[in-house]
Amino acid sequence: MKLDFRTVPNLSLFKFKNFTLLNLVLIILLVLGEEIGWRGFLQKKLISTYGNLIGIIILGLVWGFWHLPLALTGHNFSHYPLIEGFILYPVMGIAISLMIAYLAAFRYSIYIAIVFHLLHDLVYISVFPTTNMNNQLGNLMVSVSVFLILILIFGKAYRRKTFYRR
Repeated sequence: MKLDFRTVPNLSLFKFKNFTLLNLVLIILLVLGEEIGWRGFLQKKLISTYGNLIGIIILGLVWGFWHLPLALTGHNFSHYPLIEGFILYPVMGIAISLMIAYLAAFRYSIYIAIVFHLLHDLVYISVFPTTNMNNQLGNLMVSVSVFLILILIFGKAYRRKTFYRR
């Protein structure tokens, strides 16, 4: 069965202009700023107030809604900015927050989060421009489904994780 949501990557469309030194520095600064805010400050406050799992879920929602202005401009899914902003980004924020929290295992180090976030952003700006979306709604639904599955997997793993305390 052919889903036909995106075209096959055409690597000739890969542009090194996305990887100029200025762009890389800007991406790194943005990621550092977000992760210092999310993991370095907000995560500790939310976990101490709401507990491990609920704190991370709230953090993911905040992170997802942080991207709402970008989504409402139709940045990625021009025909479905409300679905992108109110469903995809919050679900993606929760999934990635759970993944980072699981990997970081409460060592209160944001280095894992910075590297994970930076890799996510670099893949996003390098791979997606080499494909075209044939079906925005289908692509959105598959993306949401994948992130929901990641939430189930990492949410369950995260709940079972034994955290060490300093």
